[in-house]
Amino acid sequence: MPAGATPIDFAYSIHEQVGHKMVGCKINNKMMPIITPLESGDIVDIITSDQSKGPSRDWLKFVKSSTAKSRINQWYKKAERAQNIEKGKDVIDKEIKKLGMKFSELMRDEWLEAVQERYKYNTLDDMYASVGFGALSVNKVIAKLLDEYRKEHEEEDIEKKIEELANTKPVRVKPSRTGVVVKGIDNCLVKLSKCCNPLPRRRDCRIYNKGQRSFSASYRLRKY
Repeated sequence: MPAGATPIDFAYSIHEQVGHKMVGCKINNKMMPIITPLESGDIVDIITSDQSKGPSRDWLKFVKSSTAKSRINQWYKKAERAQNIEKGKDVIDKEIKKLGMKFSELMRDEWLEAVQERYKYNTLDDMYASVGFGALSVNKVIAKLLDEYRKEHEEEDIEKKIEELANTKPVRVKPSRTGVVVKGIDNCLVKLSKCCNPLPRRRDCRIYNKGQRSFSASYRLRKY
């Protein structure tokens, strides 16, 4: 046990499940905080519970042993695996968009397998989770994907293409200046109700006919 070790360190030195389920401790037959530094000759009793929700991240501030730190981090990596997988995918997607490229251009199965093999991950989900957790840099993943892309596009100046795509301004579609505008829906049939004629810039209710994919507009729908 390293100097300044706590009952948490001691619990993890026994078994990781003892550490994960730890809820309290006794030092020399006295209830003490689990972050109390231990001294030589102390007798420590670890109190566990099956109802424990697992270790706290705050424990990482107090534990001294690499074993305890590693097992606490592993617990969180497993507990948050699904979240980290989605986060990893999202981070990679955003980086690809920053390059001005499409997700489908770089995320080919065989290229992803090359990344997986390069960084020794058993599955793609392991790789995504590692990116989401921060253990694997997204820049390393993108760099390897670009290497694979270059192999099949040797005739292209990939750096120039990336720069051009990144600097391309998105085309904005100008809104119609005539007719009735229904915000949020394009290419939808709009019919004015017979009961009234909406005035310019006046709003009201809209009744959507799902079967005909059309709107019947009553007073308050904006008309230009």
